[in-house]
Amino acid sequence: MAGRFHLSVTLPGELVAVADFRDPIVARFHAIHRARSLGDPLEPGDLAAVLDWLDRNARQVAICARGECDHDP
Repeated sequence: MAGRFHLSVTLPGELVAVADFRDPIVARFHAIHRARSLGDPLEPGDLAAVLDWLDRNARQVAICARGECDHDP
């Protein structure tokens, strides 16, 4: 699982996105978590942004998910 300086979100299809907590995409992670906690539907823009980001950053996501990145506070 991701280290303490990361946030993750599970997307439809069981895809998991992991990012450094300082990465701007985590605002979309928070929006997805918030919608789920309230039982609201996911905003298509949030989901699309994370899927696009995940596609462009798949290698880094895998490295972070394994705890092999060099992110620190």
